Amino acid sequence: MSFIPADGIIIRSDASQEVNDLIAEAKEQDIPVVSVIDDYSGQTQDYVGVSSYDVGQAYGQLVLDLQKTDEVQKVTILQTAEDSENTIRSVEASLLEVLPDEIALDRKIIEGSDTFSIEENIQDFILSEDAPDVLICMSTVAAICAYHIVVDCNRVGDIQLLVNYATGEILDAIEKGGIFASVSLDTQKLGSSCVQCLDDLVCEGKKSSYRSIPLKVITIDNVAEYRSTLEGTQ
Repeated sequence: MSFIPADGIIIRSDASQEVNDLIAEAKEQDIPVVSVIDDYSGQTQDYVGVSSYDVGQAYGQLVLDLQKTDEVQKVTILQTAEDSENTIRSVEASLLEVLPDEIALDRKIIEGSDTFSIEENIQDFILSEDAPDVLICMSTVAAICAYHIVVDCNRVGDIQLLVNYATGEILDAIEKGGIFASVSLDTQKLGSSCVQCLDDLVCEGKKSSYRSIPLKVITIDNVAEYRSTLEGTQ
């Protein structure tokens, strides 16, 4: 990968050494770099993302909503290789603040180098005796895999899925009842904040180390409205 000169850079990528080296090269050339979602160990000049604490609080409230109509005894956070350990720990700590003592919370690490192996391992977990009442999927891959499995194995309703992000397939799954809710970021606000960050850095020389984006909790009650909002911005 070669470095492309620019007035400013907005980046959403992995935290590989190659990416870190490119960010360092940009800084050496006084090119401002704004990172989205991940802060790459503080190397970028500005970071636009969501508060992991707020994400945990939102998940916790959704579990409490489920508890009103269904017996919830166990909640599991599904963790894959693409999930940040620090983010997971922060979400977990925040969840524990909300959940009552009678609801157990744990984490399940799913191994796998590709989608097929991840889906296979998630299926083994969902069909095991350790399967929870509520499964929280922090990555899109885990969310889609878990959704397909609960549908194929007739576990819809037995295991409630809480996910992150809001892809077209996830929105479809929410409408069909296969996914209970998604805690997603406000993509419109994300884009405008990134542009504002670069404008502040390039034009005014300002620096803000962190800008938090509001969360959007998407359920069957508001998914149609959410789709309409997205279509109206395209």
